[in-house]
Amino acid sequence: MNFQFPPLPDFRTRHLILLLALLLLLAFPGPMLGYHTFFYRDFGVMGYPTVDYHKNSLWSGELPLWNPYSNCGVPFLAQWGTLVLYPGSLIYLLLPLPWSVNFFCLLHLLLAGVGMFRLARNCTRSTFASIVAALLFLFSGVTLASLQWINYTVAIGWMPWVVLTVRQAWLKGGKALSIAALVCSMQLLAGVPELVFLTALALLPFWIIDLHHKNLRIPALYRPLLIALLVFGLTAAQMLPFLDLLSISQRNPAAATGKWALPAWGWANFLVPLFHTFNTPEGTTFQTGQEFLSSTYIGPITLTLALCTLLWARNFLTVSLALMALFGSVMALGDSGFLYSAIRELIPFIGIARFPVKFLFLSAFLLPLLAGFAVAAWKNSETPASQRNSFIKIATFFSLVMIAILAWQHFKPFPYDRWDETLRNTFARLGILVAFAWLISDFLTRPSAPKSIGILLLLLIALDGRFHLPNQNPVIAPSVFLEPIPAHAPKLGQGRAFITPSAEKALLHSSVKNPMTDMLGKRMAFWSHLNLLGTVPKVNGSATLRLREQVEFQKALYQMPDYAATNLLDFLGVTFITAPGKVVEWATRPASPLISSVTNVQFLPPDSLLATLTNGLDLASTALLEPGEASFPPLAQSTISDVQFTPHVITGSISNTGPALLVIAQSFNANWKAFQDGNSAPLLRVNHAFTGLLLQPGTKNFRFVYEDRSFRWGAIISLITLCFTISHLFPLRRITVPQ
Repeated sequence: MNFQFPPLPDFRTRHLILLLALLLLLAFPGPMLGYHTFFYRDFGVMGYPTVDYHKNSLWSGELPLWNPYSNCGVPFLAQWGTLVLYPGSLIYLLLPLPWSVNFFCLLHLLLAGVGMFRLARNCTRSTFASIVAALLFLFSGVTLASLQWINYTVAIGWMPWVVLTVRQAWLKGGKALSIAALVCSMQLLAGVPELVFLTALALLPFWIIDLHHKNLRIPALYRPLLIALLVFGLTAAQMLPFLDLLSISQRNPAAATGKWALPAWGWANFLVPLFHTFNTPEGTTFQTGQEFLSSTYIGPITLTLALCTLLWARNFLTVSLALMALFGSVMALGDSGFLYSAIRELIPFIGIARFPVKFLFLSAFLLPLLAGFAVAAWKNSETPASQRNSFIKIATFFSLVMIAILAWQHFKPFPYDRWDETLRNTFARLGILVAFAWLISDFLTRPSAPKSIGILLLLLIALDGRFHLPNQNPVIAPSVFLEPIPAHAPKLGQGRAFITPSAEKALLHSSVKNPMTDMLGKRMAFWSHLNLLGTVPKVNGSATLRLREQVEFQKALYQMPDYAATNLLDFLGVTFITAPGKVVEWATRPASPLISSVTNVQFLPPDSLLATLTNGLDLASTALLEPGEASFPPLAQSTISDVQFTPHVITGSISNTGPALLVIAQSFNANWKAFQDGNSAPLLRVNHAFTGLLLQPGTKNFRFVYEDRSFRWGAIISLITLCFTISHLFPLRRITVPQ
């Protein structure tokens, strides 16, 4: 009995959605169905805690503008990558965690695949070629690596839609402008400026080619500007707070170090995913010297078809797309490729995006699109046998290159190379390439080839991408995020936890092989952002953008021996500290108030101020200020009582017979507003990174409130722009009343 595959249907978008959803379900059944969850690296220690804090804040009736639990306090919504204002976050805000955030990520991978299908079909007019492009993009090693970051997955999901809708907008105008602005806003609200920039670069070849059309020249010049204005208006509620935070954060062009660029030999991993890689304790794999992307695998199928495009469908657009993909691959090399260094000298602002390997997202997006052009050209060719011969020659070339790379590793091994594993993996990739070449040659050359071969081709692409690396996106039981924290951990306003420098280093370089044990240990240690799961206040944290002075303070603190900074730990209200000789176990300390009244003030320049802080100064009675901060009368001793802390409001009572300097062990930020007996009062920056308030004699009550004016003005602008955009999409029609 011969088994027959069902015929390939007349594919439409809804068919593709079903196909991709099925493939994603087969590739990630645990996260999709809820009996497993992603957890690896930033997903577990940053992304999920951020989602949890966001959800808990909203369900308690509060928009999370400020995070008082990490880094002694840091803006939250303004971080941009927290997705607070991204409409799609309603999925995990309304549905149960942690399943909903896994579903959220896989849904955006589905969005990416459907978007590439629509974009490729718009370019090639071939349904099958568009399906191939969609699968090559969706199951690229680079795309799958984005699952480690929730917001990166969102930005990649919108990437093809931005290119598609923006091009249609400058070609058509009208309602297409509003649609493009809304789509671009979705990607921008994901909070990955590097991917927004790379998406704009991907649009550049389309824009240049459309400028050559006389009738489109003027619209192609002004319509993108209109879209940009609409996008800024729609996202102003996010952009204005972000720009405000960026200006006072630790991130600046000088932060560009070229860290985590592709090694000089890094292109070899486009074909041989395990070349010169090492295994982490959890069993995942990274390139030696590049630990940002878990995979840089593009695949011989994609590269073969992309090169065929330059032979069969060479025109200005395909050549430009190929050059842009090459540009991304060269830039990803960082200083090894020379181009990154040269451009950084000319445009220092690109240093905001610290890791050059991110440019590989551009190549991983454009090469599958180029591959789609090749399939369309072959399918529509009048001499398909000629295409078959050249395809086989190029596939043979890449096969020989893969064998040469294997030989290179065998004769020039790195210390952590795994020869047997690399050999098996590479021959598996070669086997899939051979099978794909044989099937596609039959499918596109023979007019009567059964459509079931097309299904096999698509399955081969998915299999190659999903299994090109062992354990690329590991999963564990969802209970890892639901385990209770130590019951005696400090609460907001009662104290803070402090991970000692030696424990912080051990947690960063954890060698625990069992993922469940490792994650539970990090949860118990409140490492990175995991303190947010139990809302435990902590001295340090993992916010992407942190207040510059707070970073400097913490750097000085963490350069000291574990238990040497007693004065600073008292000032910070540390009641929970890593136990001596331990990593995930805690010891308690006597509680110190987070708000105190000091009687002495010293004025010191910033460098001397930090050094004095770390030299054992008694901060219970003395505050340090920079010269010119304020002039002080003699200060009186005061009594503070009834102190109440919430994330956005701090209140208390004070009894003072003379002027009093109130010092709060919370990060200084100008968005905090101070009031004494209901009257506004100016804030002071004390002890380099913290908050102070000079109270007049006889003050009874004080109040601190977090008010982000950038967000308020941005929200007004966004609301007005959204109303305008929707009215442009759905204009009111005049209703004629019959006489």
